[in-house]
Amino acid sequence: NRQLEHWRARARELERQLGDLSELAHVVHQPDIPVLTTRVIATAPAALGATVLLGVGRDHKIVSGHAVMDAGGLVGRVVDANAQSARVLLITDHQSRIPVHVGVARVRALMMGDDTALPRLDYLPAGTEVKPGDDVVTSGVGGILPRGLRIGEVVREAGRLAVKPNARLGSLDYITVLLYAAPELELS
Repeated sequence: NRQLEHWRARARELERQLGDLSELAHVVHQPDIPVLTTRVIATAPAALGATVLLGVGRDHKIVSGHAVMDAGGLVGRVVDANAQSARVLLITDHQSRIPVHVGVARVRALMMGDDTALPRLDYLPAGTEVKPGDDVVTSGVGGILPRGLRIGEVVREAGRLAVKPNARLGSLDYITVLLYAAPELELS
């Protein structure tokens, strides 16, 4: 109990310091992103690509480009929405391309689906230190997806670097759509 009280006091002190530093640096906090949680109502056969269908659509403020998450991390993004349903392209589909940051150094790369369970990492800058176990998150480059969404971790597969997703893509049931208002989505 004494250790817990010590860590509780330490956490409060760190929160206070962070608040002071944020105020000093005039940090502009990103507004909370509204979300909509729903069930997956259908999955596409493997021959049609890695997609799932949601029972919500434009009537629920869903538009193409919105990020879709499960409890583990990024699942994919909405690629088509009509009034009452939306189709989500999973991060493993061969058409999926997501700009990411890798590891503590936040190395920029592109995560590319290739119809396997492990999307590959491409376009890593020469001489970068990326190793298995490094975290992979969205970079926010391009403005479509918010920055910092958890995706997974780096693994080495058949001599190449790939990403092992945190999301349980093989057994999606409930998912959350981030109603992220990106200017790029409004222009498309």
